[in-house]
Amino acid sequence: MRFAPLLRFVVVTVGCLATSGFPSFAETPQELVNIAQTWDGKMAPEKAVPLLKQIVELLKNEKPSPLLHNMFAQLAANLEFINDIDEADVTYSQWSDSVSNTDGKDSYAHAVVLVKWGMLLVTDQRSEKAETLLKEALPIIEKKDPSGPDMVFTLQQLEGVAVNQAKWKDAEELRNRYLDLVEKKHGRPSQELALALAKASNGLHEEEKHDECEKLARESVEFFEANQKEDSEAASSAYNALGTALMGLRRWAEAEAAYQKAYAIDVKHYGKDDIRSTTSVNNLANSITQVADIQDDKERLEKAEAMFREYMRVAEKTFGSNHPRVAVALSNIASVLQRRFSFTEAEELLVRAVKMEDRLPKKSPTRIHTKINLISSIMGLGRYKEAETLCEKTLAEAKETFGDEHALVASVMHLRGNLLVRLGRAIEAEQSFWEAMKIREVALGKDHSEVAVSLFNLAKLVQARGDIKNPESMFRRVVKIDEKSFGKDSPRVGYDTFALADNLMAQKRWNDARKELDKVVALFEKSFGKEHHFLGDVFIVYASILQVDKKYGEEEKILRRALAIHQKALGDNHNTTARTMIQLAVNLRVQEKLNEAERVARSAFLIFSNQTGANRVPAEMLGQISDIYFLILIELHYPRNLIQERIEMIHEGNDPGALPTART
Repeated sequence: MRFAPLLRFVVVTVGCLATSGFPSFAETPQELVNIAQTWDGKMAPEKAVPLLKQIVELLKNEKPSPLLHNMFAQLAANLEFINDIDEADVTYSQWSDSVSNTDGKDSYAHAVVLVKWGMLLVTDQRSEKAETLLKEALPIIEKKDPSGPDMVFTLQQLEGVAVNQAKWKDAEELRNRYLDLVEKKHGRPSQELALALAKASNGLHEEEKHDECEKLARESVEFFEANQKEDSEAASSAYNALGTALMGLRRWAEAEAAYQKAYAIDVKHYGKDDIRSTTSVNNLANSITQVADIQDDKERLEKAEAMFREYMRVAEKTFGSNHPRVAVALSNIASVLQRRFSFTEAEELLVRAVKMEDRLPKKSPTRIHTKINLISSIMGLGRYKEAETLCEKTLAEAKETFGDEHALVASVMHLRGNLLVRLGRAIEAEQSFWEAMKIREVALGKDHSEVAVSLFNLAKLVQARGDIKNPESMFRRVVKIDEKSFGKDSPRVGYDTFALADNLMAQKRWNDARKELDKVVALFEKSFGKEHHFLGDVFIVYASILQVDKKYGEEEKILRRALAIHQKALGDNHNTTARTMIQLAVNLRVQEKLNEAERVARSAFLIFSNQTGANRVPAEMLGQISDIYFLILIELHYPRNLIQERIEMIHEGNDPGALPTART
């Protein structure tokens, strides 16, 4: 008996979607028996289940036999495949009773059923019942083959139960036990140990022990590479484990490289249309999304979306259109759409995903994650009251399911804070961010990057209500956490440092702010190059410090650089480009370079005047800009009637052209 290949058996044999020549029903009991005796598993699960139920009911009326047990196994596997977990659970129970009657409760055959049943419940996160079944099977298996693969596999399943229950000490003992068994039987190094190390690393990932997780995964990978087996089928699990470890360490680019290797292996052995290959591509797409987020890389986001859609296509083909794996793909695609502000399309996908996930066990974190995603889309569409209602329901569900101190509760609390900011309820939002941060400190550790996210938002709110000194220490802590989590050269650290510089400017500590902005410029240039619009944004802030110091020549140089960046990165008619022009026009006016100031201000004014829809600037802002233009023309000694005429033309979206040389 080998339990380890069971999942592959389910996917390949039972999951084969080729239609069989079997009828969907039989005319006589004998026909059912004949079908059972010749069953080869090559039948679509949706068709197989009703036929297998007929066969099982018929055989149950006879004396229990190996044929009945085989049909129980086939029915359970097909029910798992179509995700009818409750029916599968009942089938395993009946199978267990039948084997107990024929072989005895303490038989090895019964232990086989218990472990397979336990696997189902581990996957479904019904940890307590799974633990009972697996612990009943363990002494039976240990008595027959104390160091064999079935013993190792059962210990691994029990480790999964302990991880699901957050019993970290139990998980560690079970992990060490099966690693010792494998090492003693196969030696170090060996392929068997490499695979066990990859499995063990996944458990450590769930415990947030990412350094240990990476160590085991890397040892697993090193075996395959040292023995020239890096392209073997088994090596895929090692590279996937390494990618997962590196994702936990926030080393996204390295994780992407590891997942890329796993995907290449799977495609080589199974082809692109196999669910195993698309599982690797889903991991790869997640890592690409993280890198794209930090790097503001739209092309990489498009690449990730295409991969998520490929995963969904194969998942639908393999499992059907209403399977939870399809729901995961829908949620991932929606996340990419949200980053592109396509909230309507994202909402449609997420509503569909939520309906599918009602079939998942209540304690599945996926249910909460998808609802968080859905709330974000509804917020993006401006339906804040509707979002608030769903947010409060999701928060109550998360607390009831996982307890008040769970990290998922903190995620909902953090989202609630963002929603309350948009609703203008800043004091409640501040409290929500504070509670989210405190939960994350306990659940994830005080130096976790998610703690920094809540702390960052909290500091922003505190500063917004006029407290300019306390946020400084908060921002400095955020910088420190993210330096540890992402590395000192990460753009994420640059964003944090930018916020710190803004706080120092609010305190009028100009020199300190300038030092922090120098760090931001260096980080962004290294990460994005010298022409990314983020740099232009930093230079605008930098220029305001130079303006305070009355270093108008330096301010002009840095504003011209910001303008060149914005024009190239965003276009000549973008609002940000126009805002940079206005700041440059003000600088030129102070330096009495009035003719150029007029040309720049007129260009900016025209950009704003010609904007429509969501890009249209408020009338109040347009009035302020026209006031700046008015003052420049006055200082150029042009008469008021000509000035008023030019401003009215610009308000109508018409360029009045160059100023007349004669000033009448």
